[in-house]
Amino acid sequence: MWFATDYGTIELYEKCGLEQLIPPHAQSISFNTNPLLFILALADTLEPIKTCCDPDYGLNIEPIEVLNSIECVFNYKHISLLFKNNEIFKKIKKKLDGLENWLDINVEIFENENKIDIIF
Repeated sequence: MWFATDYGTIELYEKCGLEQLIPPHAQSISFNTNPLLFILALADTLEPIKTCCDPDYGLNIEPIEVLNSIECVFNYKHISLLFKNNEIFKKIKKKLDGLENWLDINVEIFENENKIDIIF
């Protein structure tokens, strides 16, 4: 799902009856309102295997190495990701750019620690 942000996309969405995806009607996906959609959207965005194991994305790292390079801590409405591999950290950080535009989250990036906090 993509929100319409430019004139061409807005025009197309209006033509197709997708007004709910055009601001100001478009609302960020919230954990409180739609937890399943929220978790699926966040998980699909964060999914590190497709990002780091495919040479088309610029990295060609074995899946087990990717998974062993990320430490995840889950708490209620908070996810902390700590990366042992700087390249994986950079790729995931880049994927999170703009995520706050359509998911109701706050992303905090700690460059010197290779750490990302996601609060929702």
